[in-house]
Parts: sequence; C-alpha cells; structure tokens
Amino acid sequence: MQKMSKKTFVYLTGHSKGIGKNICESLFQQDENIFIHGISRTEKWKHERLKTTLMDLSHPDKFNTGIFEKHNDASKIVLVNNAGMLGDMNRVGSLSSDSIQKTVMLNFTSALLLTNDFLKFYKDHPAQKLIVNVSTGVTNYPIDGWSLYCSTKAGLEMFCRVIDKELELDNRKDVKLFSIAPGKIDTDMQGEIRKADPKGFSMVNDFISYKEKGELVSAEETGKRFADLILKPDSRKKLIDHF
Repeated sequence: MQKMSKKTFVYLTGHSKGIGKNICESLFQQDENIFIHGISRTEKWKHERLKTTLMDLSHPDKFNTGIFEKHNDASKIVLVNNAGMLGDMNRVGSLSSDSIQKTVMLNFTSALLLTNDFLKFYKDHPAQKLIVNVSTGVTNYPIDGWSLYCSTKAGLEMFCRVIDKELELDNRKDVKLFSIAPGKIDTDMQGEIRKADPKGFSMVNDFISYKEKGELVSAEETGKRFADLILKPDSRKKLIDHF
C-alpha cells in the first residue's frame, strides 16, 4: 500500500511582512513538510520551501486567481486570506474614491475571488482543505474613521458564515474554515494608526497608549498562533473566533 503523503501546501496572501511573514517562519520551523505559496506585491525574503507570486491584490486589472496547482501529493491544502489595509482613516464624505476601491478590493473582493477559485479547483481533491481568514474585532464594533476597514472585514466574516452553511447543507467534511481575530498586534498597521489625524479618527490617542503601555501582541507570537491553527485545525471548533 502506498504511504499517504504528509505534505501541506499553504497559499498565503500578504506573506512578505508582518503577521504573514511570521506565519511562514513559524510553519517552516515547526514542520519540514510545509510548502508555502505566498502572494504579495513584493518579494522581500526567500526560503527553499517558499514560492512567491507577485500580485497587487488591490488592483482588479492585476489580479489573477489562476495560481492554484494540483498538488497530487498533498494531504492538506490551505488558503490563508491575510492581506489587508486600513484605507483612508477619515469621515465618510471625505474618503478618496481610489482608497475605497483599493481597500474593498484588497480586504474583501480578492479574498472572495481566491476562496471561490480555491473551492472550485480542489473540489474533488482527496486532501483536507482549510480556509483561514485573518479577521478583526471591529467586525461588530463601529469605529469612526474606519468605515472601509470595518465594513470590508465584516463582509468577509459574513462570507465565511455563508460558506460554512453551504458546506453543512452539502455534507462536506473535507473543508474546514475559520475567521480569526488576532487582537491588537504590533505591526506596521498599528504605526499607521498612531499617525492618524484625530479629526478623522478620534481614538488615535487610545492606540498610542496601547503601544506605550505594552498592550500590543508581537507579530511573532501571532504568527505562531495562526501556524498552530493551520497545523492542528481540529484544536479549534468555533467558526468565528479570536486569539
């Protein structure tokens, strides 16, 4: 009898820095059978088990869903929708059209397109399929100046809920998915928030305080938590959850 492969193939958006890069590093450290296909605008680092596709997910004309490969030797295939941006931190009525379009495309539309193609491409593949969306606690909490971020992330969370309902109706046991809010993480995005104009975002001083008081979780620790979920998805039961 042929021995079943233990290879896991991970497709990860926004892998070049921050949480995405730390997910990669933690996975590589924990499992030699992990192979990652990163999708980002830039290639900032390399690894022998990392393949990179350069793609700006915020531009519709540069987007390509045809990145998935057959992976006949895979026991698990994973899609992690990690890439995201805040967009304009300003009042509705003062947002730029360009920022609206790019933020919706990156945070929401690109994840829908990739997820749809992922499920279509691997529908008959015998491997376990896993979809992980990097979410946020503000999906149910309106914050002034964050209309683009809150609404796009809330939309992606509902998309996840609908997929879960469809999988249940179709009795699909080969697909698991999660929408996980990691909390307040010490990344470049937090740096952007602390530089925001209080006229467009009233909570800027709160976020400055989070940094000064050491209340931010490191990107390294967050990357490890997501890596642990990818390696052991049965350890978590809730569709919508947080670390």
